[in-house]
Amino acid sequence: MTDVPPILLVEDDQVDIMIVKRGFRKLNVINELMVVNDGEQALAYLEHALSRLPSLILLDINMPKMNGRECLKQLKKHPVFKTIPVVMLSSSQERHDVDQCLEMGIVGYILKSVEFADFLTSIQVLKPYWIQRP
Repeated sequence: MTDVPPILLVEDDQVDIMIVKRGFRKLNVINELMVVNDGEQALAYLEHALSRLPSLILLDINMPKMNGRECLKQLKKHPVFKTIPVVMLSSSQERHDVDQCLEMGIVGYILKSVEFADFLTSIQVLKPYWIQRP
């Protein structure tokens, strides 16, 4: 479906990518999941996708080259990208990480979980950003 906006996953860990893909399949999400591996790739992807911007960006905090915080900072400076909702994905439960990301403008913070069922429960809050098969 070309009229359904994609969701952009910015994640460098292949296991976490597979978990998100599996979760989206389980929840019948029909938005295409676009995957890039760091903040630099995310910004380049967005620059080339101006006509088909994602409805949501799932952004890992810790990545090589450009981490999630720096990528978020760049997104929020951009006149078009700053309106795209960003949810931070992290294994960090540190309060300062959560607070800092909230201050930078994220709409949510989801802890990565080793248990798939827990992760599935966590991502249910993202339903307003995707389209599901009936």
